[in-house]
Amino acid sequence: MPDLLQSEKLLFWAVTGSLTLLGGVLWFAVRKFFFTQDDGARVIQRVSAVEARLNTHETRLDAMPTVEAVGRLESQLGDVRGDLRAQGATLDGLREQTQGINRGLEMLNRHLLEKGL
Repeated sequence: MPDLLQSEKLLFWAVTGSLTLLGGVLWFAVRKFFFTQDDGARVIQRVSAVEARLNTHETRLDAMPTVEAVGRLESQLGDVRGDLRAQGATLDGLREQTQGINRGLEMLNRHLLEKGL
């Protein structure tokens, strides 16, 4: 009978030890492969930071002109260039006229100076 008690104690400790080892392995696996609250908080914090950056970029993109607006702006710039060319041509014509007037005035001044008036 004492051998039976010994084998039962050995079996008890073997089962208890095995269950303890299995529990430790399961606890380690759960801690290693599943999220904890801290991990979840860190993930939420990073997602919030990325979301804030995305909102910033979306705001910048919303403020940028559209393709149609840029096309209208290019068209208006072309109109301004044309107007400036026309103004330049007008100024060239005025320059020629004023040069003619200046020549006439110089001739009159010389004539008057020669006469002594």
